[in-house]
Amino acid sequence: MTSSSMTKFEDIDAVTRRFEISKLKAPKGSVDLRYGVYKHDGEPSQYVVFLNGRSEWIEKYAYLAADLAMPAGTGFLTWDHRGQGASGGSRAHIDDYETFVQDAEHVISSVVADKPYVLMAHSMGALISLYGTLKGALKPQALVLGSPLLGLPNRPVPRPLAKPLSKLLTQVGLGPCSTGAGGFEAAPFADNILTHRPDLYQRIVTGPYKLPGATFGWVSASFQAIDVCFNPDYLAKLSVPTLVLGAAEESVVDPDCASNWVRVASQHAKGEVQLNVVHGARHELFSELPRLYEDAIQSARSWIFSHMSAR
Repeated sequence: MTSSSMTKFEDIDAVTRRFEISKLKAPKGSVDLRYGVYKHDGEPSQYVVFLNGRSEWIEKYAYLAADLAMPAGTGFLTWDHRGQGASGGSRAHIDDYETFVQDAEHVISSVVADKPYVLMAHSMGALISLYGTLKGALKPQALVLGSPLLGLPNRPVPRPLAKPLSKLLTQVGLGPCSTGAGGFEAAPFADNILTHRPDLYQRIVTGPYKLPGATFGWVSASFQAIDVCFNPDYLAKLSVPTLVLGAAEESVVDPDCASNWVRVASQHAKGEVQLNVVHGARHELFSELPRLYEDAIQSARSWIFSHMSAR
């Protein structure tokens, strides 16, 4: 049985209250970015920086800082991406992942400054983290990519059609329009594809920040960012130790994308690349049944702090 605080909602609330929540202006578009910092033992000398997924917000993962059992002097930084949570920006829309990366670089430089950090991320946040690292804008000591968005699902439109169609619709000015896809709130728990845990599923679908379906611009931008992440020329520059956490029952993103990326990256990257599959888990690895969550969080914890302490 796990001792992790995510199993107790009163603990989640307690950790939330220990976050320092602030806002800062993004470098592009005068958008307010809402971020949170967790400092459990004074001013940090290093950070775990967590990038959440599409439609998510700071408090959804309030327990992660405690459950990582961070060593003394380690802070935890996270934020609401533009267009979601309590940050500004067009809802569920982005023109280019460069904007996401510029936001990440700005928040990290404002809070972490020149201190060392690792990137831990979920789904879309994993794509932002990897893309930004490959482009050289983000410089973590290690990467942990949970259920990474490294391939879009083959529905509701097959990928071979969705990629050129989303690009075309974006080019003709329909990028900000919603595709209508990506809304999980209507699914009853028995039919959900996110998690096996009923109480955390309710936490997800009754969250305070509702989003429309992803826009055509977001879809097109995601395809472009994924292409960069599979590009051998970019992967050849990857020296950061990278752990990919895959869900065996994945169906939100392409179920084969994590293993496909690890296979390609292992052929080109300079740094260590490893895949850990959490058997029995769905997409929400960090909002799963205790035994599944513990498997994911222990893998992340071990990877993060072994590579942090080694430098």
